[in-house]
Amino acid sequence: CALAASMSGAAYSNSRPNACHAIGGPLTLYWGIEHGQAVGITLGGFLRHAAPAIAHKTDALWNALGVSDLDAAVERIRQIMSRCGLETTLSGLGLAERDIDTIVENTIWSRIDPLPEQMDRSQLRAMLASIL
Repeated sequence: CALAASMSGAAYSNSRPNACHAIGGPLTLYWGIEHGQAVGITLGGFLRHAAPAIAHKTDALWNALGVSDLDAAVERIRQIMSRCGLETTLSGLGLAERDIDTIVENTIWSRIDPLPEQMDRSQLRAMLASIL
């Protein structure tokens, strides 16, 4: 078990976890939200933000999700999460508008910076408000 844990830790560290993990940390730390839920809840919002910069890749994603555009992809992700019993809004997890600043201030920005489309604090606030 120790070897497997060490290997998975090394893989995680070397893979540079995505922007969803940047938000997942504060959600788990401050509100006790489980990892998968904390990471998954922002997937649609980050996809919506990054899609214009990765247009050359979106057809494959739309195909994998069985959809034809960004709005349908975000909705499909929401449906999948819901079917798995996961919340799809921050308010469903007990968060309110007043909590957005805590999330933004505790975001791991080194995981946001590699996004193909840069995101600043005001854009992150707006994205979080859109999934409230």
